[in-house]
Amino acid sequence: MKNLVMGAAKGYGWDVLEPFVTSCKMNCPSAELVLIVDDISNFTRDKLIRANVTLENFPAELQRGIPNNTRWKIFSEYLDAHGDCEQSPTLATLSFKTTCLQSSAA
Repeated sequence: MKNLVMGAAKGYGWDVLEPFVTSCKMNCPSAELVLIVDDISNFTRDKLIRANVTLENFPAELQRGIPNNTRWKIFSEYLDAHGDCEQSPTLATLSFKTTCLQSSAA
């Protein structure tokens, strides 16, 4: 069974996402990191790809929505399309802002 960390990022730049990605990679090195993204720059997209982050775009019909409200539907659809959810014994959620906006990535 593979570990998976999912998040949603709308309008964030690499300067905001980098501590989250670094922390995730340091603390969960075997986990796949998937970000559902919208309104990010090509520079940020390239940095995320180079950091081995799997990127999925917000579906067009949800792009005007607020990520906090729409991400659960997108996460569920991603899991349905990419694996067997019943094999995962634990589902934990966390606030991106709480994790990302710490003073240290560790």
